[in-house]
Amino acid sequence: MTTQKYLLQLRTIDMEIAMCESEAQSWRDLATKMHHEPSDIRVDTTPSPDKMESLVVKAADCAREAEKERECLMYKKRMIERQIKAIEDSEMRFMLWGYYHDRRTVASLSKEIPVAKRQGIRIMKTATETFEDVWGQTYL
Repeated sequence: MTTQKYLLQLRTIDMEIAMCESEAQSWRDLATKMHHEPSDIRVDTTPSPDKMESLVVKAADCAREAEKERECLMYKKRMIERQIKAIEDSEMRFMLWGYYHDRRTVASLSKEIPVAKRQGIRIMKTATETFEDVWGQTYL
């Protein structure tokens, strides 16, 4: 995995976390809504309580799996954020954080430093190389 792909995960992790939370909630809702309602009316087939129980257990297991996935994604996000914050040069840290975490353009970030867009691009390139030198062994 390249450094850019590694850092770009910050842009997608929030979306993936939201999907995991939604999936877990859907499974929890399904598990709590499933129940067997006994009735005095005789019908040809009746739902099997054992089958209903197994569906509820499966829904609860799927909700737990989605929650575990969300926790893994949260851990990865916090780790990448800590790695960016550990970059000592403030301009490089600002550029990496703004571009990968806040989803801003290099041009808009360059205006805030303030430097020309070309200089901002150079800072970003140097920041990415510095990040790779420091943390590359953990993800390459």
